[in-house]
Parts: sequence; C-alpha cells; structure tokens
Amino acid sequence: MTRASALALAAVLGAAACTHLRWSYHPRAAAEDGAEVFYMDLGPDAVDVSAYPAEMRADYAVFHRACGECHTPARALNAPVQSRTYWRFHLARMSLHRRARGRGRIARADQKAALDFLEYDSKVRKEGEQRAAFAARTEELKRRFDERLEAHLQRLYDSGAVERP
Repeated sequence: MTRASALALAAVLGAAACTHLRWSYHPRAAAEDGAEVFYMDLGPDAVDVSAYPAEMRADYAVFHRACGECHTPARALNAPVQSRTYWRFHLARMSLHRRARGRGRIARADQKAALDFLEYDSKVRKEGEQRAAFAARTEELKRRFDERLEAHLQRLYDSGAVERP
C-alpha cells in the first residue's frame, strides 16, 4: 500500500468515526451498567416483521442472532443509517472486533442476510410510510439519552471525580 493510499484510507476511516461519534459518546462515559452506550440502545431491540416477506423474516432471525451476540440489536434497529454501503462497512468493522476478541469472523452468509434485512427494514421503517414515526422515536431516544448522560455527568461532578468546566 502506498503512503497516499494509506492516508486516504485513514481519512475515510476517520470521517466514518467522526460521523459515528456525532450521535454517540465514549463508552467509558456510559451508565454504570454499561448497557446504553449509544442513544439507539435505549430503543426497542426487536421489530414486528410479521408483514415482511418470508425471506426477510429469515434474514431478520440471522441478523438478530449475529448482531445480538456482541450488543443489543436495538443499536442497529434504531440507527438512522439507511445505506447498504454503510452497513457493509459496519459489518466488516464488527467482524474485525469479533476476530480481535477471538470469536472469529461473521460468516459471509450471515453478513449477507443481515445486510439484506437491514436494507429492506430501512426502506420500510426509515424511508417508507413509517418515516415520521421513526424520526419521532429517534428524537425521543436522543432526549432520553441526553437526560441519562446529564445525570451521569452530575454524578461525576458530585463525586468530585471531575471538575465542572
């Protein structure tokens, strides 16, 4: 890899990280139980797929199992992301995380099923007729997340561990 291509790759990954951090905060600042690292974690961890085609219901089961091994499926289900390209990038990143933890890669078939489900679900719930309801839920999750983050900060200030800015 040339220096220029390495710098370009670093820039792309940096931009993706900045985009990701736009709607999250650092895991070390998470609530004591560590469950809610991102605002999306506060949302439902399942969706009603009974009206989805049979293939999408099967893909949903694979998605729920594969993504639920490391974090709540709510993280992906409530994310505003709609792009298959982004989900491909994210699944590749998650596969790297799994390998680093000695859990192996996410199987190609599982990645495809998860991608197919996430793309279809985005079109139905995030872009389709349910778009307004999804946007309203997103704003509510952000509000609740900010309240929890503010309470966590207050505990840090009160304990003397952190000074107020």
